[in-house]
Amino acid sequence: MTPQDWSWFKKPMPHGRLVFGVFLLFLAVRGTCTGEAWAYLGQVVYRDEEPKKFWSLVATHYLVGIFLIGADVFEVPADFVIRVLFIGAFAYIVYLLIRWVIRQKR
Repeated sequence: MTPQDWSWFKKPMPHGRLVFGVFLLFLAVRGTCTGEAWAYLGQVVYRDEEPKKFWSLVATHYLVGIFLIGADVFEVPADFVIRVLFIGAFAYIVYLLIRWVIRQKR
């Protein structure tokens, strides 16, 4: 295969959701056992220092990982998976905004 022939790279990965779901479950189990959870952009959250943030990250890893594995096993259409994940992210952002407004009023 020549470097000019990138057709193999453009093909979608057949079980990408499964691979990413297993990776997220691995992160969740690792975080539960070691007390360190990977946050966004390479940050690490420790169970002893910030328990609420730690457990919310670990729970998110478990839930999204299980959801993605289930979506791949039961062959759920990709557009449905994207819609559900988008709605979940939107609901989480709304939750954060409401929590921020409540804290500002105190």
